[in-house]
Amino acid sequence: MHDDMNGLVAIRLRAALDELGITIKATAPQVGMSPQSLYRKLRGERPITWNELVNLSVLVNRHPGSFLRDWDV
Repeated sequence: MHDDMNGLVAIRLRAALDELGITIKATAPQVGMSPQSLYRKLRGERPITWNELVNLSVLVNRHPGSFLRDWDV
């Protein structure tokens, strides 16, 4: 993903997790990554892959596209 888009997606994913009170430590194993890796991705330090976005979207019960709106993908 483009850096700007990746940062925006990361912010939106963090907000969705925060709204549900789900921690990175609890989320990471459910989406198949370490807490450190997920932390870096949700800080925009590493890119989020499409598969990771889909897995995180399922966890927060939202469509993956909801994290991409306002972007021409």
